[in-house]
Amino acid sequence: MNFSNHIYSAMKLHTLIITSALSATAFAGEVQQSSCSNCWDGWFAGATFGQFANTDGRVQGDSGEGDLNLYALSVGRNLDKQLLGCDLAAYVEAGLLETNYGPIDIDVIPFTFNLKAERELFAGINGYVSAGAGYAFSRVSMGSMSYGDGGIYGQGSIGLSYDINENVEIFGGARYIVLDEVDFGIPSADADNNVGYEVGLRYNF
Repeated sequence: MNFSNHIYSAMKLHTLIITSALSATAFAGEVQQSSCSNCWDGWFAGATFGQFANTDGRVQGDSGEGDLNLYALSVGRNLDKQLLGCDLAAYVEAGLLETNYGPIDIDVIPFTFNLKAERELFAGINGYVSAGAGYAFSRVSMGSMSYGDGGIYGQGSIGLSYDINENVEIFGGARYIVLDEVDFGIPSADADNNVGYEVGLRYNF
């Protein structure tokens, strides 16, 4: 084999290697894109505001009333299962409940695991019901004094949602909360079980 044949063979080998490498890269990119294109299918995230007006409470033995505000963020996934014709979903929620009785500020930070059942009623309007339980960290402060504790926390909601488009929905309804046997120390405070309203926005990926 002469020198020109060696050059020709080397060029063919070089071309074959480059072609194979480009094909492998394109295939790998296609596989990665196809495998991750549906990574977020079924997932959703949301934000909620709620208020429990004129909540009954007790601070250092004196009864009082105040508005309890709720701010919450949630993330979850549709379970692709149905119960009695309702679509089921599960989500976790982290929230902040805050109120004050005069000079005393009360903050409750609950973390809950929730299940939701939702069913379309008509024309993009859905009815939903959800329930969850978890743990709440609580703190009461007055001036330079503060005390924190925690306790079992539960909640339930019922209401309506509306699909603005295939990704975005708004919702509103009633929410019930219960915070079980939380000791705030001195100064001491507690709040009874409460029912209020909730409104929110949810994005479906």
